[in-house]
Amino acid sequence: MEHRPRFNDAVIVIPGLMGSVLQGADGDVLWGRSPVGIAGRALLRPGRLGRLSLSPTDGNEPEPVTAAGIVQTSVVLPGLGSLEGYGPLIRRIKDCALDPAAVAEFAYDWRKTVASNAALLTGFAAKHLNSWRDHPDAHGDPRLRLVCHSMGGLVAQAFAETPTGADLVREVITLGTPFGGASKTVIAFA
Repeated sequence: MEHRPRFNDAVIVIPGLMGSVLQGADGDVLWGRSPVGIAGRALLRPGRLGRLSLSPTDGNEPEPVTAAGIVQTSVVLPGLGSLEGYGPLIRRIKDCALDPAAVAEFAYDWRKTVASNAALLTGFAAKHLNSWRDHPDAHGDPRLRLVCHSMGGLVAQAFAETPTGADLVREVITLGTPFGGASKTVIAFA
């Protein structure tokens, strides 16, 4: 039997741009559940993707779109290629943890700023780490390891540079994070 390394820290997986499932206030999934769902629903129900546009709120009304999980399977994006799902990565990380409870997924509204998502990560990260520290399999002084893809790395960096993040984070692992910018992404959305 293969020996797999085990680590005591809590882990948070943070997806990249378009890697979180977004749903409307009515529970209708607007982005990211199935490989053909995005394109198919957009063609069958015109205006559907228009619901993803950001609109100002006065703070008293419910958020019209919320993050509802991480895209687990591959999604085909007509004209843009495909978005690989995070399911295999998450399963592999859970295999390396002392217990799957050490691993959490941070879904965020990728239409919003890195700073606003980093602020949301602050509360999520503290709650997850405290939960893991209370777990019977945790020992010593576990901290956070953030495993991030693309824009998720920017969110993690912004969080890790705060006083709270600096106290909680042991390691940030990034995959394809555009620390120097992502001009091709801007052009694709123009």
